[in-house]
Amino acid sequence: MRSCLHKIIVSVLFIFVIQFTYAQNTENPEAKIVDTISKKEQKKEQKKEHKEERKVILKESRQRFRIKGTSVFANLSTTLSFQLPPTGLFSANLSLEDDFGLEDKRSFFVGAFLYFITPRSGLYAQYYNIARQNVHVTEEEYTFLDHTIPVGSEITAYFNTRVLSVGYLLTILRESNVFLGTYFNVYFMDIGSGVYTSERIIDEDINFVAPLPNFGIIANFKLYPWLSFDANLGFFSISLEDIPFGAGIYNVSAALIFKPTKWLGLSASYEMFDVNIATAFDIGSTEIPTNIEYHFKGPALGLFFSF
Repeated sequence: MRSCLHKIIVSVLFIFVIQFTYAQNTENPEAKIVDTISKKEQKKEQKKEHKEERKVILKESRQRFRIKGTSVFANLSTTLSFQLPPTGLFSANLSLEDDFGLEDKRSFFVGAFLYFITPRSGLYAQYYNIARQNVHVTEEEYTFLDHTIPVGSEITAYFNTRVLSVGYLLTILRESNVFLGTYFNVYFMDIGSGVYTSERIIDEDINFVAPLPNFGIIANFKLYPWLSFDANLGFFSISLEDIPFGAGIYNVSAALIFKPTKWLGLSASYEMFDVNIATAFDIGSTEIPTNIEYHFKGPALGLFFSF
């Protein structure tokens, strides 16, 4: 009798344990799912709150919109190279500064603005125009195609550059003392150059208008509350043999930024810009492959306002 009762009690306890374990296994996953969903929603809310907080900080920092004017004191160099017919094996290289007396030192103004759409992305644009012209009396004889320019001829040469750059800036890292971003922009370049003599022995000009893309990185390091270091590097290169067409661009700048107030800033920088364009131009009645090499470098002083 006792043995039978003992078996019954053991059986009841075993059934109870099985039911309890089954209940735990069927209820816990639901609890875990609810808990996981709750944590995800919490993280989502925290992320949203952090994003809104960054928007408020950006708005109150007076750094969302910036207008800047810069005066660049540049050393300029311009070279035109022509592959002459009929074989194209011989070329003529002309330095507009050395051969035709164009200014190799020039100051010019650059206007720019930057607008942060969100704390992570923004738009910016800049524009400058450099127009150079010089009347030069030749000290040696020049021969180009079927034209010969004798010694003592009065030559007028010009080289005009208009550049509009529009781009998109994406923030990679933004901390209290460090900013790192990458950008993509397009240079809309209008380059015109020409040479003519007073006797009209030669009267030729070339004009190049094209959008050229550019990629780069930008960094800013705050050294003191009123002083920071800014660096910028951009580059692009393309070569198309079928057209034919080739282009290369790079720009480099390094600057110290002084901010006496939140809305006013001063910059002292060193700028470098280089463009190389290879294409064919109709000169006279002949299509001649031409290479334009143009670059400037020099110090610059800037003033900007932030809102």
